[in-house]
Amino acid sequence: MRDRFIAPSDDCGRALAAILSETDSSGTVLHMEPGRYVFHKKDASELPLSISNANAGDGSVFVRHAAIFLRGKRNLVLDGHGAELWFDGDLSPLILLDCENLVLRNFSIHFVRPRVSELRLLSVEGKRADFSVSPDSPFVIAGGRLLWINADGKAEYPESVIAQCASPDGRRNLRSRFHPLCAALSAERTGEYTVRLRFPDPFPGQCGEVWQFRDPARNEIGILLDHCRKIQMEEVHLHFTPGLGVIAQMSRDLRFHKLVHAPSEAGGRVCAAFADCVHISACRGSVELSECSFSGSQDDPVNVHGIYLKLEKADGNELSLRFMQAETWGILPFEPGDRVALVDGKTLSRLEYRTVTAAFPDGNHRIRLLLSEPFSLRPDSAVIENMSAYPDTVIRDCSFSGYPTRGILLTSAGRCAILRNTFFHASPFPAVYISGDAGSWYESGGVTDLEISGNTFYGCGQPAIAILPETVPDSDAPVHDTIRIFGNRFENCAFPWLEWRNTANLITDIPARKIRRNGGAEQSAG
Repeated sequence: MRDRFIAPSDDCGRALAAILSETDSSGTVLHMEPGRYVFHKKDASELPLSISNANAGDGSVFVRHAAIFLRGKRNLVLDGHGAELWFDGDLSPLILLDCENLVLRNFSIHFVRPRVSELRLLSVEGKRADFSVSPDSPFVIAGGRLLWINADGKAEYPESVIAQCASPDGRRNLRSRFHPLCAALSAERTGEYTVRLRFPDPFPGQCGEVWQFRDPARNEIGILLDHCRKIQMEEVHLHFTPGLGVIAQMSRDLRFHKLVHAPSEAGGRVCAAFADCVHISACRGSVELSECSFSGSQDDPVNVHGIYLKLEKADGNELSLRFMQAETWGILPFEPGDRVALVDGKTLSRLEYRTVTAAFPDGNHRIRLLLSEPFSLRPDSAVIENMSAYPDTVIRDCSFSGYPTRGILLTSAGRCAILRNTFFHASPFPAVYISGDAGSWYESGGVTDLEISGNTFYGCGQPAIAILPETVPDSDAPVHDTIRIFGNRFENCAFPWLEWRNTANLITDIPARKIRRNGGAEQSAG
């Protein structure tokens, strides 16, 4: 392995790009000396990329701005030695395409202007509320309204941003129907970083809570792994990421160890993740998350899934498939030799299996698939599931807090385990959610071997664990199979601890009085 070195700089984008362009596949360790590295949007690589769960809903292709862009790199170690990587502008910090055997180690990611703005409630007096504004959330008062100024210097109006509110301790962090900036009758600046809002009714807030606001477009992301293999992230601290935090698609053999996706303790912020923290879509091989920590997200900390595509047309062994979810299209999650299933979209039952001989994109929203032989069935609701694009997944010894949705979403037909994790959970959704649907998100599919053991759930709403595939209500066909749930602790959790349906071979030591079966005529939990 060759050693290369880079020094801290307030404008280091071009220097790092030049060093990376000189690395070959023989093996390089790139050492970043401790300090502050600033990357500016003017130096970013512009890449029109389709990304699972992060595309424009209107079908246009986002141009991503990659501050650090690695394509086709092999046998590279990026060792930060504690370096702080700062990103100035609306940017995607790190994009990896077709890379293999890379280690990303010991650095932190920060944004000069995070995409999520924050207000902390200082005091309430009747219909008047005073707030402190996070110093990294610039704003103006125009026409008696508070407008955020984004990283590109453009105004964000209250109607264009989503509101979320965190409790003073940061462990409860929920989306809110009440929107302070839209509800306010007037806004006035009372100091450099303080504002006063007046409302038609008494303000329903608690001093110390933090309101967060974001434009929901996922035009940039944190770290993208696309068609990558053998990637390790070790002791990487993501103090803020836009879009999806780490998104891996069509990749394999990924390891995340001691990944921290949480606000910097010195920064005073609550929000660290614009959406999901780690999102795994249509990947293969193995995925492991160990000793990671997630806090302050605007969506699910961890989501692992495949993709259902609608079967629009079958002509013998040639299929025309369509992406159905508005934010997922333009990718090719099939390879020759893959084993695919024909699935009834209403019951999510796997009906027949075939082998892929070829796959081609057909525009942004369709795929042409050639099979070894035709399917003999064709239900009206048919979708296609790639059984080869599911990773064996282990999520162990991690902690989850301050998120508004689910802690872990997992629908993978690989061998999976959720072990010894801790959930501080106060949202109305399950902490662990095993679902799958072919009607909304089109995230597949049925698990076939899953262990959930040794976890601790604190303060979960109902239920802490849910196995609820989205089938038609009267379906009694199993979707999930062989799930073992044992040795978990539930502290101050509401009834039920476990809710389930459409599952075969469910084995658990949770007391029957703490379990609710949601319809169907499946085998009882043992």
